[in-house]
Amino acid sequence: MTPRTIRYYVSIGLLPSPEQAGPKTRYTDGHLGRLRLIRHLQRQHLPLSEIGDRIARLDDEAVEAALDGDAVARPADSALDYIDRITAEHPPETRAKEVTPDYDWAPAQRPAEPFPAKPTKAQLDTRTRWERVPLSESVELHVRHPMDKRKRQQIEHYIRLGREMLEEGK
Repeated sequence: MTPRTIRYYVSIGLLPSPEQAGPKTRYTDGHLGRLRLIRHLQRQHLPLSEIGDRIARLDDEAVEAALDGDAVARPADSALDYIDRITAEHPPETRAKEVTPDYDWAPAQRPAEPFPAKPTKAQLDTRTRWERVPLSESVELHVRHPMDKRKRQQIEHYIRLGREMLEEGK
């Protein structure tokens, strides 16, 4: 792990602060054990918040015991278990075939107006979505929606500039 990662773990409380700060900072074997346990739990696809909850109550001996396999068994309903269960239920031959996208990449098919009208409140309340805006046959711009009116105007300006610049190269 990088020093930056270790400092981040200290800042969010996953690791206790070192006894001495500054350029001569030294970490104990207890810190190393916790780092190893964090890495082990990350391999089980656990978020840092849950890892923090699990190791907050452990002392150095309990951390070592967990690393030896006593307490780090994968939870019954982990993300990895879910993926294993789904892939077992749906073998490759039963999975859906590749779906053809519902958009056309041909430059002549591009919409004249790349953005919809001002989004409604219902649209703004929904999750963000990404839109692909073709600038030429081999270049596209990815834009996240929703966005405010000012940003939309700026992006439209960049799209016009990008298409003009790419057409000059023909």
